[in-house]
Amino acid sequence: MSTAQTKSLDSLMAAGEFAKVIQIANASTKNLNKKETFLVAKAYLGVGNAKKASEVYQKNLSEGDALQHYYSYGKLLLQQNNAQQADSIFNYLRTENPKNAEYAYRSALAKQKLGSEDFKKTLYQAYDLQKDHLLVVYELAKEELKQKNYAVANRIASQGLWSNPENASLLSIQGQALYARGKWEESIASFLKLKKISDVPLFVEKRLAKAYVKLRAYAEALKHYEIYIQRDPTDYTILEDAAEVATFCGEIDKAQVYISQAFALKDVSRARQYYIFATVFLQKEDYERAIGMFTQCIKEDPNHEKATYGLANAKDRFYADDQKILDAYQLYMDNFPKGNYYNLADYRVKELRKEIFMTGNTSTKKD
Repeated sequence: MSTAQTKSLDSLMAAGEFAKVIQIANASTKNLNKKETFLVAKAYLGVGNAKKASEVYQKNLSEGDALQHYYSYGKLLLQQNNAQQADSIFNYLRTENPKNAEYAYRSALAKQKLGSEDFKKTLYQAYDLQKDHLLVVYELAKEELKQKNYAVANRIASQGLWSNPENASLLSIQGQALYARGKWEESIASFLKLKKISDVPLFVEKRLAKAYVKLRAYAEALKHYEIYIQRDPTDYTILEDAAEVATFCGEIDKAQVYISQAFALKDVSRARQYYIFATVFLQKEDYERAIGMFTQCIKEDPNHEKATYGLANAKDRFYADDQKILDAYQLYMDNFPKGNYYNLADYRVKELRKEIFMTGNTSTKKD
């Protein structure tokens, strides 16, 4: 082809006229030069014929050709899951240009597909060459998250977010890493930023809800549980959690609806049923029925910490017999010496002992 025809092919490629490039090349009676040949390979890629493009590269690529053609061929091999050959191509490119982070990154991807132990090491080599290569940052942060190196994953994701604060993938990893470390407020901030710029998967709503529960921000937690339920009304575990949080918010009718839906979806354990209904009655200040439900829950599951503390709390509100209340708290402390509510129970026991000593209380029921 003439220089003018080569320029014409360039123009057609730039305009996305891939089929015309292939048509002109196939109609030519002259041998194509290397540039024209690889333009045809890219045109095949443009129309989605990766197999034909690969054949063009494989047949025509030879030593001394520009690295850009090897790079294009290597990416194509990765796309076709031909990781072994892709690894060879990118190893050659790294030998020719060892300071190119992109070559190291693609080499790492090939090694990942091969299951090579050198995957992470090569990824770090790419990262060291170019810390603002966001594809590298994402893969590395994701790998550290996968390996439960949460502090490292957070650090790498945060550094990447300096370059692009609205990178949805990195915000997701940052939020997950912070959540795993119990950094509830920071995790919430990351996930809320993510929600502003992107549709989020259900696990984000779930973790937002649970993080708010950890902060005892129950109204906010319920909002995110309800978003989750709107998108997936079949997850009975979320319905159970939402019912419990709704009781904390005083949304008793809503709690009963959610727990009824949960029971309809799955044969939930009897202990779980008793516990949730007990919390609903507790919120309604129907302490006698709450005591009954907590007692039934503990019969079904003697290791149910929340029910054991809930029983003591309900008795504290219902009975005026300080010894009976003290015994309930003491039962919790004996059964759960490292429990989440141990300090609260211990404080109340000390108060009750003082009251019993001072008053000799013998009442049996509060007005």
